[in-house]
Amino acid sequence: MVFAEIGRKLQPGYMSSMGSLLVAGGIDGGGMWVNSLGSMMLGGDLGGTVQIVSALPGGPNDVPIRIGGSLLTTGSIALSVSGLTSQTIVNANDSNESWQGAVTVNGVSLVPVPDYDEASAILGGGAVGEVPFRLHSSNCWPFAGEAVARDSAPTTSNPIKMRHYGPVWFDPAGPKPFKVMRSAPMLAGGWSDETDCFSMSIDSNKTIVNLYPNLPNDALIQGGFTYSVTLAVDDNTGENILRCDLAETLRPEVADYAALSFDVDECIGDADNDGDVDFDDTLSVLANWGSPLCLKYGDADRNGLVNYDDILRVLANFGHDCTMIELAGGGGGGGGGMEEAAQALAGALEAMGFESLENFFAAFESADKATRDEMMQTLGELLGGKK
Repeated sequence: MVFAEIGRKLQPGYMSSMGSLLVAGGIDGGGMWVNSLGSMMLGGDLGGTVQIVSALPGGPNDVPIRIGGSLLTTGSIALSVSGLTSQTIVNANDSNESWQGAVTVNGVSLVPVPDYDEASAILGGGAVGEVPFRLHSSNCWPFAGEAVARDSAPTTSNPIKMRHYGPVWFDPAGPKPFKVMRSAPMLAGGWSDETDCFSMSIDSNKTIVNLYPNLPNDALIQGGFTYSVTLAVDDNTGENILRCDLAETLRPEVADYAALSFDVDECIGDADNDGDVDFDDTLSVLANWGSPLCLKYGDADRNGLVNYDDILRVLANFGHDCTMIELAGGGGGGGGGMEEAAQALAGALEAMGFESLENFFAAFESADKATRDEMMQTLGELLGGKK
């Protein structure tokens, strides 16, 4: 059945099962025990107690509970049995109302409000959000402050996930809703803007924006850097590009929130990000020589440039194997094969007609792309038949 109370507040004090509860005003104090509920849409505040015994319908994109005004301190919502599978929105009219009362899921209170810590998956897949929605930073991936293992870093098939407490929206034909920056110790606090290196879209769960690194072959973003994701602002309006998706004609900007930053573990001297340091890293440096970095590999010393110093960093750590850390307790050497590497490189350079590494790079820097590619091909073949 549908229970509709138009134009005034409802004062409950009964038990009921219903399809939808539609109230143009709000709900005053009192208690309501609902065995099953299709939806509860309030135009005003919730000041009473609502206990829902069975699961709310739908999945994380459905909004069976929409409170146009505030969830007052005298009001509360208690969900039991199957938990929070869908969405509850407070201040759904975007009228400067707030979430003040208690919300419990299977006896667990969501605190602090509105930025509670509990992950969506633990609650049942849904969320409770106050407009304007904030970032659920402990429920993002990576989460704020996380140290991500190099071999588990974001890829195109495993993107950065920016999760919010409510559904969000941005125009896919417009500017990107986030700015992505990258830094490392060698940058001395400097940051490079990597935003153009990511594609962004709304996830099937509309509370999430996925950030996909534009790297070929599902490659990992490079270790040894700190990555920071911040809200992007529209140059014309000065507002956040990302919006709360309340209705097609009601999309206020999301709330301001701090940057989400995370680290990806370093593998010293690893220019091609494969977890070890060998001749392939020298070729990675050459392949990306002098080009502006856009999540590209080759930056062995993590200073934002690909140049002669990166070759020296590779050679200084030749033989380092980060894939052996867990098995060898942090082993992998680092520099153990330096003499062998230097001899092999010297022999390859001599065969190409160069007296030293410096002579090779002087020629490499002044060559055109076709000549550089040929020099890389020849050096790779002389260093063991590699590309």
